[in-house]
Amino acid sequence: MHALRISGRLWVGFGALCVVLAAAVGFTVLTIGAILDDSKRIVELRAPVANTSADLTAEVNGSLAILRGYLLTGKAELKTERGGTWQTIDKLSADMDKLAASFTEAGNRERWSAVHDLLPQLRAAQDKAEAIAYTPDAFPATKILSEQAAPRAKALAAAITKMIDDEATQEATPERKALLKSMADVRGNFGLSLAGIRAFLLSGDPQFQQEFGARWEVVQKALAAVAVKSALFSPIQQAAFAEFNKTIAEFAP
Repeated sequence: MHALRISGRLWVGFGALCVVLAAAVGFTVLTIGAILDDSKRIVELRAPVANTSADLTAEVNGSLAILRGYLLTGKAELKTERGGTWQTIDKLSADMDKLAASFTEAGNRERWSAVHDLLPQLRAAQDKAEAIAYTPDAFPATKILSEQAAPRAKALAAAITKMIDDEATQEATPERKALLKSMADVRGNFGLSLAGIRAFLLSGDPQFQQEFGARWEVVQKALAAVAVKSALFSPIQQAAFAEFNKTIAEFAP
């Protein structure tokens, strides 16, 4: 009876040991499976995604740096180099599209989709900047000055000069001398104000912007003084002054 109890205990102990061993083996198998799944995901998805993302970031930054170099130097070879960079970006983008199909998080798929949609927009913006570089369109303010303001400035100078030249043929009186001075103030300060605009566009120095403002204010005051004495105008001056007023209304904006 005593021997049976010992035998039973041995069997119970052996059974318990088998259960523990089976549990340990099962847990190990499950753990190894999870580790293998994680390893496979790292090797086949996460590492390639990380590498592709890093390469894509580097290429995008490189395309921007090359564009800046072209805008600064105008070297034609930089245009070719940027084109090659975008070929690489296109390839990396295609690689990421394939990887994105295996993303386990919807948020990551949405983020890549947003980046994927922005890349063509970035390329188009770079292409536009490259296309207008070293053309008048690259300097819109200067383009306005040269194409719209300068022709009118020339007409204004011609009109006020015609008035001054005609005044030289008139009989000198104190009133006419004052009129002549006002017309000369208009012409002189108008020319200086235009020079201030050009200097500001070339340098961006705010002192030239202030110089323009000051000279333009003098032009307005001198012009008002000329208008007050319009009763003294000759027919030639009347016509020239009418042309001046019409043109300056177009020029001022």
